[in-house]
Parts: sequence; C-alpha cells; structure tokens
Amino acid sequence: MNISQHHLVALLISSASILVLALFVLFKDPRRYVNRIFTFYSVCIVLWSLGQAYLISSTDPVDISIAAVLLIAGAILIAPAFVHFVYSLLKPDNPGNSLLTALYSVSIIFVVATASSYMQTGHPSAEFNISSYLFFPLILFWTGCVVYAFSQLFKAYVRASGLRRIQLKFLITGSLIGYSGGMTNVLAVLVPDITHINPFATYAVPVYGGITAYAIFRYRLMGINIPLKRGMAYSFSAGLLMGLFVILVLTVTNALSVYTQVDSIKINLLSAIVIAFLFNPLRNRFQILIDKIFYKKTYDYYSILQKISSRLSSMFDLQEICDFIGNEVCTVMGLRNIYVLSYVPETGYRVISRTSMKPSIRQGYKVGSDNNVHELDLDQSLDIVRYYLNSREIIIKDELSGLEKDIKPEQIECINSTFRLFNGEVIVPVLVDHKPSFLLMIGEKMSCDIFTSEDISLLATISEQMAIAVKHSELYKDKIHSERLASIGMMSATFAHEIRNPLTSLKTFAQLMPEKYNDREFRNTFSKIVEGEIEKIDGLIKDLLDFSIHKQASRMNNFNLVSLVDETVEYVKGKAPYNLEKITVQKKYDDNEILLTGDASKLNQAFVNIITNGYQSMNGKGQLTVDINPKGRNVEVIITDTGEGIEPDSMSKIFDPFVTTKELGVGLGLAISKRIIEDHNGELNVISSVSEGTSFTITLPVQNGS
Repeated sequence: MNISQHHLVALLISSASILVLALFVLFKDPRRYVNRIFTFYSVCIVLWSLGQAYLISSTDPVDISIAAVLLIAGAILIAPAFVHFVYSLLKPDNPGNSLLTALYSVSIIFVVATASSYMQTGHPSAEFNISSYLFFPLILFWTGCVVYAFSQLFKAYVRASGLRRIQLKFLITGSLIGYSGGMTNVLAVLVPDITHINPFATYAVPVYGGITAYAIFRYRLMGINIPLKRGMAYSFSAGLLMGLFVILVLTVTNALSVYTQVDSIKINLLSAIVIAFLFNPLRNRFQILIDKIFYKKTYDYYSILQKISSRLSSMFDLQEICDFIGNEVCTVMGLRNIYVLSYVPETGYRVISRTSMKPSIRQGYKVGSDNNVHELDLDQSLDIVRYYLNSREIIIKDELSGLEKDIKPEQIECINSTFRLFNGEVIVPVLVDHKPSFLLMIGEKMSCDIFTSEDISLLATISEQMAIAVKHSELYKDKIHSERLASIGMMSATFAHEIRNPLTSLKTFAQLMPEKYNDREFRNTFSKIVEGEIEKIDGLIKDLLDFSIHKQASRMNNFNLVSLVDETVEYVKGKAPYNLEKITVQKKYDDNEILLTGDASKLNQAFVNIITNGYQSMNGKGQLTVDINPKGRNVEVIITDTGEGIEPDSMSKIFDPFVTTKELGVGLGLAISKRIIEDHNGELNVISSVSEGTSFTITLPVQNGS
C-alpha cells in the first residue's frame, strides 16, 4: 500500500473503533450526562476521521464538499467537546456552563468561517492554506482548549487516589497518545517533511480508543461496570485469533500465488496444517495474556474453598469464625477492608469484626483484624433486610442503578448510603435459617480492579460456608449448654448421695446422744465417727472448689521432683487403711536430683490423687510401681498398679468430671490432676488393660519457667 492508502486505512479504523466505543457507552446508560457528552465528543472524532477519509478516497465534487464540511465541523469541535467531557467527568455538579457556552460559540464561528472559506476557494482539505487568516487563530484556540482540558485532568489526578487515580491515569495516557497521533495531520501543514509519518501516526487514535475501553472494562471509567466472564473473554480471544489466521492465510496465499505461481489449493492445504498445529498453543497464550490484562488477581477457587471448609469445621466460636472469614477474604481478594455485620433483632446491624490490609514496613501489606470495633447501629438496616428477604442476592454497588425496577429509589439511596459509610463495593448476605443474620461488607480491592463474576461466585460460596459454620456453632453451644445442665444434674445427685451418708450417721448419733451421753465408749466412738464424716464432707467440698474455681499455680518455686514424688508415695502409703493392706510399693528411681519449677503443693495434690486411685483399684492386694525417667528437656513419672484396670468404653471418659467407677468419691480426682499437670505445661496419659492394671504417665518439662 502507498502512503495515501495507509492513511485511509488508519482513518477508517479510527472512525470505526471510536464509533463502536461511543455507541457502547451511550447505550450502557443513556441517562447519564457524562455518557452523552462522551458520545458527542467521540462523534466529533468520527466526523473528522470519516471526512478526511472521504477527501482522500472520493473524486465526486458533491461528496468532497459534504465530507469537507463534516471534517471541518468535527475537527474544530473536538477541542471544546474534550473540555466538556472533562468537566462532565470531574465536575458533574458544576459543569462550567458559562465557559462551555463561550467555547462552543467561538467554535461555531470558526466552523462557519472555515466552511465559508472552503466554499469560496474549493480547497478540498481540512488543512486549509497556511496563509489563511483563520489558520493561526484556530490553531491557538484549538490547542488552548486541549491544553486546558489536560491541565484539569492532571490536577484531578494529583488530588485523586485509589480507583479514581487509576481511571484518570488511563484516560490521560490514552488521550495524550490519541492527540499526539491526530495532531500530525495539522503539523503536516506546518512541516511538510513529516507527511510520510502522518498516516502511521493516525493509528494512535484507535489506540486511544483501546486504552479508554480498557479503562471502562477494567476500572469502571465513567461509572460503567461490565462483569467480565472468563469464558466470554476466552471465546472472544479464540475468535480474534481465528480472524488473524484467516487474514494471514489470505495474505500469504495471494503473495505466493503472485510471486511463486504455486497452486492456491496447495497453499491453503499447507496453511490449514500450520493452523492445526499452532492454533491451540497460541490460543492458550492469548488466554494467559487476557488473564494478565483483565484478571491480575487470580486464585485457585477449589483449594481456597477446601481450606476455608476445613478450618471452619473445627471452629465453634462466633467471633473466631467472623475474624477468620474476614482475614481469608481480605487476603485472597486483596481487599482494602472487610466488615462483618451481625443482625440484632429490633436494633439493626452492628459491626462485630473488621479486617483491613495495613501498610507494613517489611513487606508490602499484612492483614490485621480490628476486634475492638465500635458497635454501629444502622437505621437503614431494615430496608436492606427487606430487600434481602425478597431477592437474597449479592448487591454490587455499581449495579444499583439497574435495580430500580425491583426496589424503590429510596431503598436504593439507603443502600448507597450504607456503601458510603463503609467505603464498600459489595454486600454479601449470610443466610442462617433463611434469614440474613450476617452481612459481609466488602471493600475496594487494593488493585482497584472490578469484581468479576468469579469473585462474586466465590463470595457467594464463602457466605454459604460461613452460614453452615455459624449454624454448627449454635448447635455446639446448645450441646454444651445441655451437657452443662446434665453435669449439674449429675453433680447434684452425686453430692446428695455422698453427703447424705455421713449426714445420716451424724443424725443417728446425735439422736442417741441424750440417752447414751454417760456411756464413755459411746462418746469415744461418736467423736471418731463425727470427725471422720466431717472430714469426708470437707474433702468433697474441697474437690468441688478445686475443680470449679480454676486457679493457675501461684506459688512458683524450684523443687526436687524426686523428693516430692517420694514424699507423696510415703504419705499415701501411710494413710490408714493402706498401711494395713497387702500392697507392695516398688520405687524405680534413685536419689538423684531433678529440678522443676512450679507449684509443688499443686503437683503433690495431683500425685496424691493418682497414687490413691491406684491403691483403691487393687482392693487391698497388689503392687504399685513408681518410675521416674528423665528424657531430655522433660521427665516422666510413671505410676503403675496391678488393679482391675479400666474398661475400653470408659477410657475416653476417665478425665471427665463426675465420672467414677468407685463406690466412694465423686469423680473429680483425675479431672483435677489433669488440669494441674496441664497448668505446668505437662501431659497426663493412661494405658490400661482389664484385670491387668493401669499405668499413668505424667510428663513435665524440667526447670519449667526458669
């Protein structure tokens, strides 16, 4: 192609691309003022490019005259229309009517004067003669308008942040490229040597259209939200790739047919084979490119859901669930913030969790939860609830304008005000028992990207997972409450039984006291029995207090574990009736010193309970073995008896309170011992065989806390 043909192609591509973009913006929302002004601005560009294309290609005088007038009108009006578009975008409440009126008035004067000059001279070109008295005033006016519009965009860019700043960056970049290419048509009059560059520079105009379209699709320029589905984008890329292949095949076929005289059928066959081998690899490359351009933030949908489901399955605390969901969603989607709101009947929603991406000195961003969020009652919440009960859908801020057919304008404004309150972009309801018990208020992405259909689908699934977890949490609380009531009932029955026996003895002796007071033997027996029964009741109360009032070890000191265990063994052995029974004690430890740090009296209580348990299980005959084994940073104390052992069904319950197989006691000894050992960062494990005995292993850290 020669220079003139290149210029014609560039102008036609420019007019077609800008016209398609203008019509798309207009039909997306024709009621918006900025959309209409952008369309008018684009039409001016189309008139300029089409008019110039007609002047290049047409020879009919009438067509040339019409094209020249359209070209002149379009070219001159581009500058004030650009100013108008900038004002409508940046200052929708103050569009600068007086300034725009003046600019359009001057433009119309230039259009009429230039068109009249053309009609008089018949000069078929927009670049009218440089000697014309209109040339330099028009150039100064036109350039002044464009420079002023760019200055307003730059000022707004400096002041803006976040999404707005990114939108303006793309608009400024695209406009600079477009005007740089388009201006060569004027510069060709001043500098004839660049005429050969002009046709190729005109391709910058469709580049401007492409950048603007990208800003619309990716960053919602002019408030236009287009949910981009990957499948649709991939189909488009496949169609585009096939179109390029067709053009390539036709071009190669024509070239080879002319220069090599090869049969076109053979060339087409060869091209088909090449396409078959290259199409899939190139299509995959196109899809990767689309992912990079439109979907910067990518994630493995199923692995995320698997991780969330796995973690939620072990969470039963409501606050923990809300904080976890906030952290995961904020991290995965790269959000600035996310709020979790809980519905309180008759008062509305209140914030119970907030997670945000906070700047970090060491690395880009870190997720932080703010659990000290002030409660915030929302007066508008009832309207939102009514909407959710009707639709049960996720609300996207940019799609509110399309909901006017379904809900009232005042409700839309109410939801909009809620979005503004939280700087939110998406509201996700969490339905528990078909009621919107929670709301996820999703903030803007750190990248300012739009929320794609995949994002919305992921949020919907996460909300369902959260609803299941919340329901499980409620059921778990009900179960715990029921178990507590059952424990209280069991405790009451056990204590009633254990206390009634000594009280019965005391009552009986108290009734006989007046009759047998002078009987010395009776008084001695009475004194011993009263003392023993009172000691029994006091022990029961002490065990209950030890279990119910969980106090951490307070008297921390260093002590010799070997001495403590040895003294405990001798103490239990010496207690009647154990010292009268046929039970032997085997000590498998020497006098070496093993130092620990902790509350010796508490650990002594734990050892007494376990050793006493061993004595009682042997029914007066057997062997108790006590072994102490140092193991690195820990030490093991193993207490083994040859008693009746523990049934397999009871093994999982032996550390539960109020569970006992003995005739005496309330089943708190092992529960208390386990808690004491765990308070010392230790472990208590048990191995037992029926009719063979039981072995308790206490593992404690050496010099713990030193």
